[in-house]
Amino acid sequence: MPTINYNAIIEAILTASDPQTAVHRFVKREGMVLSCNGKTYNLEEYERIVVVGAGKASGNMALAIEEILGDRIETGLVIVKDGYTARTKRVRIAEAAHPVPDERSPRLVAEMAQILGSMTKRDLVICLISGGGSALMTAPITDRITLEEYKNLTNHLLRCGAAITEINTVRKHLLRLSGGRLAALAAPAEVLCLIVSDIVGSPLSMIASGPTAPDETSPHDARAILERYKLQSIIAPSILETLSSVISETPMPLHRTFSRVHNVIIADNSLAAEAAQKAASEQGFQTFIQSTTLEGEAREFGKQCGAIARSVIAGATAHSPRICLIWSGETTVTVRGSGKGGRNQELALAAAIELYNLRGASLLVLATDGTDGPTDAAGAIVHSKTIEEGRKYGFDATMFLERNDSYSFFDSTQSLLKIGPTNTNVNDVVMLFIEHSSTDVSTH
Repeated sequence: MPTINYNAIIEAILTASDPQTAVHRFVKREGMVLSCNGKTYNLEEYERIVVVGAGKASGNMALAIEEILGDRIETGLVIVKDGYTARTKRVRIAEAAHPVPDERSPRLVAEMAQILGSMTKRDLVICLISGGGSALMTAPITDRITLEEYKNLTNHLLRCGAAITEINTVRKHLLRLSGGRLAALAAPAEVLCLIVSDIVGSPLSMIASGPTAPDETSPHDARAILERYKLQSIIAPSILETLSSVISETPMPLHRTFSRVHNVIIADNSLAAEAAQKAASEQGFQTFIQSTTLEGEAREFGKQCGAIARSVIAGATAHSPRICLIWSGETTVTVRGSGKGGRNQELALAAAIELYNLRGASLLVLATDGTDGPTDAAGAIVHSKTIEEGRKYGFDATMFLERNDSYSFFDSTQSLLKIGPTNTNVNDVVMLFIEHSSTDVSTH
């Protein structure tokens, strides 16, 4: 049986999702005219051009903007996750913690705010936003909320099973630059915001909590989310008080702030799914993109993948083609145990249990940013023998799943995908491979 070259598939996905390439695809310069997505900017009309931003892909985005604008950039500051840096010359790349912020973020936000606060109508702000930007631009909107209180809130939101859009709704009403406030601070300058989306459907107001986008949510929506997940009694009173005050209101769609703001999505998860499809096809698979809007509880979708594989194999004949089914998006995890893992590893472990002894089926689950939850893994690759390999160490996969400890299980079976920082972030990719044969799927 042919082997599956997973490394080639992963490389193809990451290459297609490269933010530096995406910037060059959308932003062009001819002499003193900059163009992006149908809008032009006469560079001679601007006294200053500054670059700001945040997110896991923003470092490489800044590198691309420097290649295009060179010394026309006066200054800049982009905040990235530790390890996601780039060698820029005019834009300062600063690192901070993610997904739970640390003390560096408020200091860096203050520095960014100082830059933006000096802008005039004859200036151009180029904003570079990607997934992870919310945590990296953390600075509570009021001093009444301490960083420790906000970190505690973040931890609870990440563990309660809330969707990223729900988490970011809360963030928008608590953070200094979220929910359109970065654009408001930059006014009256012209703002061009380039965005690499990590959220299903690419809603502008949700990616990195929408720092340059109008916000249609309200503080009431944020409070309702905290109530839905029963967090009111375990978070700081200062947070609830802030969400009940005028200070937590965000600029609405018709606010004058956005008359000079141009937001452009330059990359999203469809690029990753299409690249996965092409790479699998090149290895002889008949490929189908099932969805680019994958959401829901990780373990439930993992079980569903196993059920799909069993159904397809049950109806296969000796002449059935090799099949690859592809999903992209982002699942969630309701954390009830004290183990270590992430949404992709949890999905993979649930799938591995269903794939036990199902010859010919394997699953690749990949976070395009290189990190799945608070771990150094991007996901995992599982097949019919994965559970059996864990049993050699006395590991009960069901027990590990129940305590949300997928990382520990996969670490023993050498199933983890560890690819390091990728400097991009366009959601996750799930690939189910089905081969009809009496021998099992082999890998390299």
